[in-house]
This record gives sequence, C-alpha cells and structure tokens, in this order.
Amino acid sequence: MSNKNSDRETITGFFRDDATGTTGFLGNKEAPEKVLSFEKDTVKLPRMPELPVADEAALKAYWRTLRAFFRTGKGGGLPVSEGQLQAYPALLAPFRGKEYMQYDFPCWVSNDEVATGEGSGFHTVRGLLQRAVETFAPEEGKARILKDNLLRLEASIRDKVRFADAAFSAAPVFREALEELEARLSVKGEEAKAFAEDLIRMKKALPQTGVLIPFSAQAPLHLLAHVIQRQLAGSRQPVRAEITRLSNQLKDILAVEREKSPESHSAEHLHSALDFADTFLNFDELSSVLPSGGSEAMPEERHHRIEMILENLEQADELLFGCNAFVVLGENPAAFGDVDWKGGFPGFRIRTAGAGRLCVAASKVFDEELSKAARLFAALRIGLLEVNNQYAPEIHTEFFAHFDWRSFNEREWPACPPVLLLAGAEELLEQEFNAFSEQLASGRPIKYLAVKGSSQKVADDNSLPAESLAFQRELGALAIAHRNAFVLQSSPIRPQYLNEGFARGVGAFSPSLFCLLSARPGKGTAAEPSLWASAAVEGRAFPGFAFDSLKGPKWGSRFDIQENPQPETDWPAHSLAILTAKGEKDTIELPFTFADFAVLEGSFQAFFHIVPPEYWSENLIPLAEYLRLSGDEVFA
Repeated sequence: MSNKNSDRETITGFFRDDATGTTGFLGNKEAPEKVLSFEKDTVKLPRMPELPVADEAALKAYWRTLRAFFRTGKGGGLPVSEGQLQAYPALLAPFRGKEYMQYDFPCWVSNDEVATGEGSGFHTVRGLLQRAVETFAPEEGKARILKDNLLRLEASIRDKVRFADAAFSAAPVFREALEELEARLSVKGEEAKAFAEDLIRMKKALPQTGVLIPFSAQAPLHLLAHVIQRQLAGSRQPVRAEITRLSNQLKDILAVEREKSPESHSAEHLHSALDFADTFLNFDELSSVLPSGGSEAMPEERHHRIEMILENLEQADELLFGCNAFVVLGENPAAFGDVDWKGGFPGFRIRTAGAGRLCVAASKVFDEELSKAARLFAALRIGLLEVNNQYAPEIHTEFFAHFDWRSFNEREWPACPPVLLLAGAEELLEQEFNAFSEQLASGRPIKYLAVKGSSQKVADDNSLPAESLAFQRELGALAIAHRNAFVLQSSPIRPQYLNEGFARGVGAFSPSLFCLLSARPGKGTAAEPSLWASAAVEGRAFPGFAFDSLKGPKWGSRFDIQENPQPETDWPAHSLAILTAKGEKDTIELPFTFADFAVLEGSFQAFFHIVPPEYWSENLIPLAEYLRLSGDEVFA
C-alpha cells in the first residue's frame, strides 16, 4: 500500500513542515517547523516548575509511598476537576481545549460507475482543490488570489459537512463555497474581474459528480460502500456483455435447430417467416415441394441443457446483479450510530442476527447467495462450451454438479456482491470467538468490519486485578494466525489508507478483516474522537498495518507497517517548545509512548501517580528509557 504522507493523519503530522496551513488548528499563523509551538494568543508555553526541596523525613516517607504504588499499583489516579482531567500529556497540550481539525476529512469519492485514471476515485479535499486549480493555472503567477485562498475555500467546504454522518453530494457544496469565498473577499477593481473568471474556471474544473464524506462514525462505511460499488461496476460490465453475447448465440443455435423440424416446412410456418412475400408466393405450393430435411436433429438432452442455460442467464439480475452487498449486523448495533441503510447505501441488503449468532448468519447468507451466483457462472461456462461444441457430458456433467464459489475464477469472483459482517472487535473476541475462528479457517471470503472502542473496564483503588495488566487480545493478530486472510488495521482518521486497504481487501479472494478504531470511543476518554484515535496510533496502542496472505512467499513480505509514525523507532519523538523555570525559551525532546495515550483512557488512569516537584529526583526517568533497561538495571 502507498505510504505517501503516512504521518499526516496522526499527531506527528503537526510536528512537520507540511503542517503549515492546517485550517483552524493552532491559529494557523505560522509554520511550526520542526518544533511544536504554542500560539501566543491562545495557549502559553508550558513552564518548567521551580524545584523546591522537601526535608529528608518527608522525602523518605513519600518515596515509601511511591515504591508501594510502583509495586502494587494501588493508590494511583489522576486529578479531575469539574469533570475535566487536570493532568495531560505534554505533547498533547497544544491540542487541548481545541477542536482537533483533521485536514484529510472531508474526502471526495467518485460515484461514477467506473472511476477512470489512477486514484481518480478518491481525493482529499485539499488535494482535489489543488489539482483543480492546476488544470487551468499551472503557472506560479496565475490565479494568485484563488491560490492564496485555497485554505479558506477548504475551510468553508469542511464547515458545511463537518457535523453530519451522511455523505453529501459534492457539486452543490463546491458551488456554495466558491460563492461564499467571492462574497467574503469582495475583490475590487481589475483584480475582481480576473478573480471572478478564475472562480468560474474552478467551478468547471471541480468534479460535477461524487460525494463528500466528513469525519464521523459512519465515514468508514461510506468509504467501503463506494469501494464496493466501483469494483462491482468495473467487474460486472464484461460479465453483462458476455451474457448478452452468449444468449444471442445460444438462441441462434436453437433457431437453427427449429428449422430442422418437419413443422418448419408447413405453410403456416413459411407464412409467418416470409410474410413480407405474401403477395407473390403461394406458401401451400412451396411447402409441398420443399424436401423433408436431412440434417441430424440435436439430442433432446442437449436441447434441454441449452434451454436451462438460457433460463439461468435471463435471471442474471436475480442471481447476481440485483444487489451490491449483503450486510450482517447485530440487532442493536451501536458502533456506527443510526445508519440510514436505505437512503445512504442503495443496493445493500441488511440481515440482522442475535448476539453470538453473527458469524453463523453470515455463513448462511454467504452460502445461499453465492450458490445463486454459482448457477449463473456455471450456465455461462456451459453455454460457452455448447457454443464451441465442446461440452462432453462424461466430463463436464460431474464437474458442474459440484460447481460452487470455490470454483470461481478471477473474472467471476469480483462480480459477486460481498457478504459484509459488522461487529465490535470485542464482540468477535467474546461471543463470536469460536464461530469467527472456524469461519476464517473455512476460507469463505466474507468481509469483516470490526470496530474497537475504548476499554470499558475501569480500575479502582480497591480492586486492581492482575489480568488488567496482561497483554490484550488483538483481533488482527487472531486473523493473521489463520494465515489465509487479508487484514487491515487502521485508525478511522486515515481515509486514503482506508480507501486503499478496502480496495485490496474487498477484491481479495479470501477472508478480509478491517479492524478500525471507533470514531465514538466512549465516555471514558479525555479527548475528542480524532485526537484520541491519533494518540492511539502515535502511542503504538493501535498500530496500523496491512497483512496480505497472498503477497509474497516470505512471511515478512506480507506485512506493510509504513503507515505508522516514525516506524523505524520504538516511539515517535518530537521537540516541544517550553519555558524554563527562569522563564527562558527552550526545547526538550520527548517520545510519545503508550503512556501518553493511556492518560486519555479512563480505564488506565488508576495506573498513574502525579509526583509533586519537591519529590523529584534522579531516580525518576522517562518511561521510554525505563523500558530499555535490563533486569539488573531496573533492580539497581
């Protein structure tokens, strides 16, 4: 998968030069360059505290308490005031109290039958605007006012769709945003005429079709739906053409066969076939002089077989083309909110199942619906053999009697509507665990969209079970262990990565698991959804990766981890601008570890303990350094 701009959708992206111009983010007045800074008019630089020294008795008493906390994990917690967490990771401080503007949303997705050109079916709004203006003003000095205000135009488009779950028709939004930009700038004089002409060119250069997908819980669903629709449109077109061509050829064969029968020489038959010559032919006399026919008649078995082929081909819409996807979900799904399946996902058929029955229901739907597709594809293959006079009953009858989805070729499988199972990641690991594992082992190419939210188990001082510190079960790792699946694990804030991964997974003739972080993490989180998701990726709590079981003979070649920030290091590191205790400006290098993410999770907050400055000592070291220590060094 492409790893272009792999850091842009995580916190790392805002520590880089290309963070310039992120609309609504950090005031947008200056580039942060390589040091994350705070805007003077919004948040003051964090200041290192004075370090008063506690008396020796108090210091010893406190460190006894601290060692007890380190050993038992009891007595921890983070300060909360009026429902707001008072301690926050230093690297996230610039984002606190601000709406986290994720500039890769909204994204534009083509809804044409077939997208043309590489990547033309998907663009971020920023990329789409830049591409559009370059089509008519590639030179640096052309369309200067419009180019200088592309970020304003992007912000206007974002504001129009930002608070909705649905996908929006793009053209009206583009048109309104361009009109508002013209009114807002109110350019005068000669420049006004040139600017107006540039806006007209921009309107024509922007796509007249397609939809805008804002960041929401349903954004992955809309992206996946458009990937499915584009792939089906491209795959089904040649199948439809083949059905039409083959049907005509088979009908011609039967027509020729009908001409061999004695009834074809009757006066009535001749009259119906040659009625245009009624005025100058005597059909009774013509019938009497025609020979009785000497051609050998088609065997009845073959005649019946061709008729059955035509009957199945005529039912192509019912057997294959009438649906874009079959969706299996729980009776009370919450991960994606209130989804308008009928209005927002045309061609998707919804099936519900009770708790613990999702995988069973998905297998049943898959077997039922793919058996219908198998009827159609078997008819196509048999028909082709018949047209070429190559059907051998002693060979082919037995083969097609057992023809099912396992026999599909690379042309047939992509034309089938996928069976998509929607569930929470915990649901598949708990109630559905055995059925999910068996389903993966069966090899059925069912597609799973699993959403992982925040942890719901909150520890307290009185009960801190050891298992809460155990390695968490990973749904993606479980799927990889079956060795035959395509697995995509990603944050929902990465639309381009999702689009590419969905395309690969939907097209794979294997089970595919799309394991995503939720855009609705839950009430226990201390950050808004996109910041929480970014921190999960940045802190390695939910690393992004793709695993393609069909890619390469070597195990390592099947993985792609390049979408993670600074994947070559244990933890992403950043420079943070601060004030020293004396008020002087300085920068410090800080890694972003799992602990920085865990602060945002209510379930982990009991594992933290705030050490007052008067008790700081050289024995306190950053977590990243501690994790690199050997066992002897930790003990010492």
